[in-house]
Amino acid sequence: MTWKSGNESTVRGYKFTYDGLDRMLNATYGETAGISTNANRFSENVTGYDKNGNIKGLQRYGQLSSTAYGMIDNLTLTLNGNQL
Repeated sequence: MTWKSGNESTVRGYKFTYDGLDRMLNATYGETAGISTNANRFSENVTGYDKNGNIKGLQRYGQLSSTAYGMIDNLTLTLNGNQL
């Protein structure tokens, strides 16, 4: 998936990877036509799924400061199902 914003010439986009059950594993950000420049600045990684297909963990990458990019979230999700 790629896009350009306004009058900018930079192409930005994401490449998605999936497991054998068609669940998303990674959304890898990049720039230029091959989505290879500035890779991983705004990427996301699913770190696991439970038996019902619910996401158990998510790592998100973004801007840490005006010049640095890195992990901004390392989330663990726990579900308590079927409760009233």
